[in-house]
Amino acid sequence: LFKILTCILDNSKISEYVLPEIVWDMIRITKEHDTRNNGSVLKIANQFFELADLTIIWSKLLNEADKSQSIETIEVLSYALQSLKITEQSIIATNIVPIATLIVKKFHSYSADVKSHVCQLLRVINRVIIKMDTTYGTLL
Repeated sequence: LFKILTCILDNSKISEYVLPEIVWDMIRITKEHDTRNNGSVLKIANQFFELADLTIIWSKLLNEADKSQSIETIEVLSYALQSLKITEQSIIATNIVPIATLIVKKFHSYSADVKSHVCQLLRVINRVIIKMDTTYGTLL
């Protein structure tokens, strides 16, 4: 599937319409298969994500963080930040802080069982920011 989608990415006119519709499912599927197959899918998936438009990916991550309060969404966001090659510095600088801010603003509305997963996600975000550039400081 990733190899087929990588071919689609070669045509920017098609990918600008297809990618926003499938990227969240592709991240979720990658996490699911990576967990079951000990990373064998991750290499192929990362080839796809390296070629994909990162602004579309990060826009979808922000959208999902905004609309969902499920543990699954929080875990997929955390997985994406830790495992996928979607971490170009200029894109992170403009997108990760809004995601963290949104999550912090919504913290009071999360259920008790989701809050522990949200705290873990915020720690992941903090590590990504520190790894990217130490001038940003720390969130936690």
